[in-house]
Amino acid sequence: HAGKLFQDFERRLQKLTKERNGVWNDTIKSASLNFSSSNSTRKVMVVGDSRAEDLFVSLLLNEDLFMNTEFRYQRLDEPCFPALHSPNALSLGACGTEAKEFIERMKDDRADLVLISCGWLTGVEEQLKMILGYLKDTPCLVFGSASFNRIDSLFFAISRRDLPKDEWPNFFTQNVHTRSRDASLRIKQLAETHNFLFIDTYELFQINSDRNTSEVVYNLVTEDGDPLLIDQTHLTVEGAYRFGKMISQKGWIGLEY
Repeated sequence: HAGKLFQDFERRLQKLTKERNGVWNDTIKSASLNFSSSNSTRKVMVVGDSRAEDLFVSLLLNEDLFMNTEFRYQRLDEPCFPALHSPNALSLGACGTEAKEFIERMKDDRADLVLISCGWLTGVEEQLKMILGYLKDTPCLVFGSASFNRIDSLFFAISRRDLPKDEWPNFFTQNVHTRSRDASLRIKQLAETHNFLFIDTYELFQINSDRNTSEVVYNLVTEDGDPLLIDQTHLTVEGAYRFGKMISQKGWIGLEY
């Protein structure tokens, strides 16, 4: 018996998923436009899988915080990175198409900065080397992926156990997706040896700032109890607003390279 809390949560999740779909459909329309020819704007290309799409939407929803910056997005799934180096990329099906589009856009649209965001569950080192090798001299920021067990399963358990609200963060923290956490740590190590900046997306959900403890605690809901994720890893509209805002506050995109 999961009770009223779970039913209420299911209703919210449906509403937030629907809201997300509308906002994403509207926002993603500008993803494939060319950058303007203006010399006074900073041109930022977001590349990767559906997490990169979330990142792109998060930045556009906070556009007013990034003055004189243009954002564009190109889909390029992680398993497709090797296609960037393949002379016959077109024979590689969907990967070939994505790679070809990205190569064309990077040729025509000299991006000042590339943001790479993926699920990173296959060979992180190899995949990263593939795309960084292709981008050579272009400054890059690489985002780790933040993933948890599915939010609806977590709420089912919270509801069934009748967990008080102040215990939710510890419960969420126990439900971090460990492979995603490990991949993020590996990227962080690579960032120190290869010249790129690493962004730990888990910071979006981090709530404790207690300097005396190495224990990190995550919270996946707003003050009103609305989830910031719709599944394991994809953001709600509010989650995206918060993500873009955090990126602005931390000055990651404003950094001079």
